[in-house]
Formats: sequence, C-alpha cells, structure tokens
Amino acid sequence: MLNRIKYFISDYTNLIIALLLITTFSGALRKWAGLPSLANNLLLLILMLIPTYLVFIFKSKDTKTLNKTITPIFNVFCFTLVAFALHPLNFTYFHGILGILIHLIFIATILSYLKNKSSFNEQKIIKIFFVILTIQLIVGSIQYSSSSDSVINRYADNRQDDTEIDGEEFVEASAFVGEAVRVSGTFSYLGGYTAFVFFLLFFNFYLAKVRGSAYFLFFSPIIIYLSLISGSRSTVGFALILLMVFIITERNLFFKNPRSILTGLTIIVLLNLFNFLLDDKLGIIEKVNTAYDNFMERVETNEEEGKGRLTGDLIEVFYRDFDYRYSGVGLGATYQGANTLFGTSDIVKNTPIEGELFRLLVEGGLFLVFFRWIFVIIIFSFLDIPILMKICLFLFFCVFSQNVFHIYNAIYFALGLIILNQAYISRDRRLV
Repeated sequence: MLNRIKYFISDYTNLIIALLLITTFSGALRKWAGLPSLANNLLLLILMLIPTYLVFIFKSKDTKTLNKTITPIFNVFCFTLVAFALHPLNFTYFHGILGILIHLIFIATILSYLKNKSSFNEQKIIKIFFVILTIQLIVGSIQYSSSSDSVINRYADNRQDDTEIDGEEFVEASAFVGEAVRVSGTFSYLGGYTAFVFFLLFFNFYLAKVRGSAYFLFFSPIIIYLSLISGSRSTVGFALILLMVFIITERNLFFKNPRSILTGLTIIVLLNLFNFLLDDKLGIIEKVNTAYDNFMERVETNEEEGKGRLTGDLIEVFYRDFDYRYSGVGLGATYQGANTLFGTSDIVKNTPIEGELFRLLVEGGLFLVFFRWIFVIIIFSFLDIPILMKICLFLFFCVFSQNVFHIYNAIYFALGLIILNQAYISRDRRLV
C-alpha cells in the first residue's frame, strides 16, 4: 500500500489528476455528504497545498531553461509574498500563511507544469474529463429544472463569490436566472461551475487541435448551454469571444480539413434528427430555449450593473482612495476564511471590498498588483499558445476576472492552460 502511494505521488500527471478530482468533487462532499466542518476545511486546505507541494517539493525534470529566467523572478515573488505576509499591519501571522498559499495556487500550478512538461501525459486525463463533463452536464440540467429548495440545489455556504475556509452552513439556492436556479453542479457554490465551464472550453480547444475540428463542433454547443444555465454574463461573453479567437487562430484547422467538419456536422444533424423523431422526449430543445430566454432576461434587467462589475474593479485600483494603496495591509488580510477563523483587522472592516484587483491592492499595494501581472506575462511567454490567445486569456482572467482569491478559478484556469498548451507541443518535443 505504501509503495503504491509513493508511486502515485512520484508521478506528476497523477498529482494533476488528484488536483482535478478534488477540485471537482470536494464541493459535493461539502454540501451533500454531511461532512463535519473540520473535514471540509481540510479538503480546501489540501487544494491550496497541492500546488505548493508541486512547485517546491516535487522533484522536477525540466528546470534548465527555467533556472535561468523564471526561477530568479519566482524567488523574488515568493520573497515579496513572505514580506507582505509579515506586514506589521496584518492582523495575525495565520492570515499571512493562508495568504501565501492562496496567492501561489495559480502561479505554482503553471510553474510546476513548466518544470515537468516532458513527463506530463494529458492522455491519462481525457477519459476522466469525459466522465466529469457527463456528470456536470446531467447534474446541472437537473438543478436548472428543479426548485430552489430541493436538496440538489443546496449551496455549502451563504457567500457565492469566494471559496472560503469557514464553518459550513447549508442553505437553499438563492441565485436565479429568470425563473430558474443558477446551477452549481457538484461545486459548493456558483463560481465553481463557471470556472469548470472555462476548463471545458480549454479542453475543447485541445480536442479540436489534437483530434480534429469535429470535436469542436460537437462540444462548443454544450459549452454555450452550460454557460447559459450558469447565468453568468461574463462566462457567456468570455466563452463566445474565446471560441471566436480559437477559430481565428486555428482557421487552417477548419478550412484545410473539411472531412472533419463534415463528420462533426453529420453527427450533430443525426442527433437532432433522432431527438426530433422522439418528439424531444428529453426536453433538450425546451431546456436550451428556456436557458437562452432566462439568460437574456437577466442581461436586460441588469445591464447597467453588469457593465459596472466588468470595469469597476480596474477603475478602483487606479482612482479609489485608500490610505495604504502603496504598502497594503498584509497578505491574507481580505481572505474571508482567515477572517472567520482568526478575526479581521479594523482597516479591512472599514474598507468595502468587492473586486479582486482592489483586494490585491489592499493586501500588497500597487506593487503586488503590477508585479503579479508582470510575472504572469513572463510565465505566458514560456507557453506555446498563440499570442492572440495569450493576450485574450491574460485580459479575461488576470484583469477582468479572479484567479487569486477564487480558488476554483485559479485551479481550473491553470489546469486548462496546461491542457491547452499540450495541444501546441509537437509529438517530438513531448518525447524529449
């Protein structure tokens, strides 16, 4: 048994699979299995510890190039995190420790991949991915059609914008799109499902690039459907834009291989014909139409609020008054989990905080905001993804979205980038 465990943790791909599975199904244990708060907190702690283990402890293989460029900058980044964790204005050192783990999740996961690229085998994840997709599609569709007080629509806590370490308080679903419940799948709350949609988007690009455009034609409608039932306007918008960007950057994939496109279209036509002959017994057409109508109703009802949420955070970073905008008040100071367990500083209590960029500013000042952006850009330069896609991904996920305090986003974005990058590595390079 011990030898099996040693073998499992010695394989980088196995650890990535473990990270994917825990991220995907820990929420189901939190809200449906009735685990005690301590067990739930440990699951979230494991999610934060795995990336740290991968980048600091796991024996890496592809470090020659990284040691010359990324490693020195990463060391400075880590030193910066430690310095802000020990900030004299921080409420406790425990805030700082949790803050370091949270700030490292995305960057540590990507960096660990770059240090183990040659030993990573994404083929082992494909079957697992199809199983996860099937589960999320079925659970999400059932949730969308169920009442808010049904067991399947429970959330694990009252907050819907953060993954937090705190006491469990199971509540009925309270977020709606039109008259339907916004789905959370197997996750503790809404943000987990929308993060998974983006992971699905990246995997869709991988399958199209590696196995043919027929996969793209088959999975893209599923992605759009899942985006609609999530009720997230940014998820729908970003997904549609990224789908278009992929078509533009990989136009040769579609125009030079008409047979694959024809195969995909044929499958779609046959499935629709079969559904029509069954008189839509499964209610697929009805569900899609309902999802679209409900989503458009939400967009029209909250148009002004939606515009403010997209750009408001970026504007606050540069123009909102804050006494500690250059120095911050300490890493982890705004993290709700740490505040629940160890208390909250008066500065944070008296500072209304919503967006992630302003939270970064509160914790580490403008220096941390810009240093993180620069370091992510440097990491992106080591990926083989087309430059247009890199630009879009940086803007979407590092400027207009959350990839630090939203743990699901951080992990799924990192795993999605890893899978997508594999599609752009030639077979020869993978075997080096």
